[in-house]
Amino acid sequence: MFFWFGFPFIAFLPVFLVFLALRGFLFMFRPPQRGGLFPGYEGEQELLAQLETRGYSHRQARDRQAQLFKLAYRLGGRLTVSDIVIETGMGLTESQAFIDSMVDNSHVRMEVDANGLVIYEFPEIIDRCRRDAERGR
Repeated sequence: MFFWFGFPFIAFLPVFLVFLALRGFLFMFRPPQRGGLFPGYEGEQELLAQLETRGYSHRQARDRQAQLFKLAYRLGGRLTVSDIVIETGMGLTESQAFIDSMVDNSHVRMEVDANGLVIYEFPEIIDRCRRDAERGR
């Protein structure tokens, strides 16, 4: 009687194992996705399309991005939304949405400090500023 009680589960086990093996095999041959391990990063074209829905043309979006990277360089690679509002003249919510759309955890990442302040870091620029400071010593 015990055999009949476990039968549906025991019969399903080989099917499930074959499914897992097939899925693992197909995973090995899947083409790499743009953005790697960071699902928030959708690629430049998708980002520009996202910004276009907010009223930016491709050129305006690229100009804003360049403006923010220059600002980040001037400020040592770390920005807050207030820095963006002061420098660009964009509104608070627009600045927040724009910088959030740039966060990809590779070129721009968002950190929260011990006081709860949201800081947007530009790792490449931080590294460049650190190297420049070391050379200047």
